[in-house]
Amino acid sequence: MVNLRKKRPHMNAYVGNAEQIKALLIDYLNKNNKFKNSLFGSEVFVGSKRRQIDLIAVNTKIFGFEIKSSSDNTDKLRDQLDDYQHILNYQYVVITENHLKRVESILKPNEGIIIIKPNGKLSLLKRATLIRNKNKKEILHSIPASFLKKTFKLPTKYKSANEVRNSLFNCKISEIQNALFCFLQYQLKDRNVLFSSEAGEKTHFEDVRLLSTNFYFDFR
Repeated sequence: MVNLRKKRPHMNAYVGNAEQIKALLIDYLNKNNKFKNSLFGSEVFVGSKRRQIDLIAVNTKIFGFEIKSSSDNTDKLRDQLDDYQHILNYQYVVITENHLKRVESILKPNEGIIIIKPNGKLSLLKRATLIRNKNKKEILHSIPASFLKKTFKLPTKYKSANEVRNSLFNCKISEIQNALFCFLQYQLKDRNVLFSSEAGEKTHFEDVRLLSTNFYFDFR
């Protein structure tokens, strides 16, 4: 018989939901000089599978943060992280303490861990290192075809999104990565200006929706 009951949070774990954790995470990152002047994005679509990264930070590199609250299931976490590895420069999981043992058993050496304490404080447990192996196809699928055509000044003969992306497979991976970087800056800049104008000293979880890319460009 299938158990339809939602997993109960661990009795000693922080019980906030993903949006509340995002608010805490943004404030935590803003206190770190490494993330000074970063652009943040929530629920960012990437790759050919259209995965949604919970939060990204873009400065000179692209950082991804996958969040697991105390009641979340981690069964698909490894698959998510594997897909993000093709695209991001650095990758973190942000978890409550009840997930730690499971997450440590599946993490790759270059992935980092940020722990959410029961009192809502965040703490860096393991620092992420640079992800070196990238996948051109997955990065190209993270960028709208219309943006690619404009960025690479492609001829009008390329009509479909597949034609556009296939025409760029011979480009250097560094050029494609730079196109993703430019697109994310373009996509997130105005959202962050609005977010900054609304946010107070501490980020309220309702303000995080202003960073959401659910109303993003047409990727066909």
